[in-house]
Amino acid sequence: MASALRLIVLLCLVVGQLDGFFFPFLYRPRPQHRPRPQHPRSYSKACPSGWSPCGGRCFIVQARKLTVADAERNCIRLGGNLASIHNINDYNWIRGMVKKACGSDVRAWIGLSDAIEDGKWLWTDGSRFVFSRWGRGEPNNYGGQREDCTHINFRGEYWNDEPCSLKYASVCVRRR
Repeated sequence: MASALRLIVLLCLVVGQLDGFFFPFLYRPRPQHRPRPQHPRSYSKACPSGWSPCGGRCFIVQARKLTVADAERNCIRLGGNLASIHNINDYNWIRGMVKKACGSDVRAWIGLSDAIEDGKWLWTDGSRFVFSRWGRGEPNNYGGQREDCTHINFRGEYWNDEPCSLKYASVCVRRR
């Protein structure tokens, strides 16, 4: 009787350990608790330190004055590109960021250029060009010179084309 009891206990232990292996339909793992986001509109990924969220993207202002090529390289080093602007709300928010970071409405490079073909404006981050805020008479290649790059805060709240070799602050963008 004692040996039969030992055999039953041993079988129960073995079957208990192997039931998930031999009988997977019997084994159902418990669902794990996943914490809910703090805010119903929060995004699954936060912006990196120093970057500010706007929509589904993150932005950072670089106050150091650079040429467009150096500003784009700097944005790429940070994981993004020079900023693309898709609507007036984004633009006003970015202008506020520039003012806060630089102390005033300084000129700042964004990622809009017609360097590949004059008059065909492209964003360096590859997004579609659907919004602009050109100043009166802009873009114009003023004085016949090549003005292939774009800065904001021209005559207050507008965009202007300028030679890419000038040095301004810049705004970078990246996806979350």
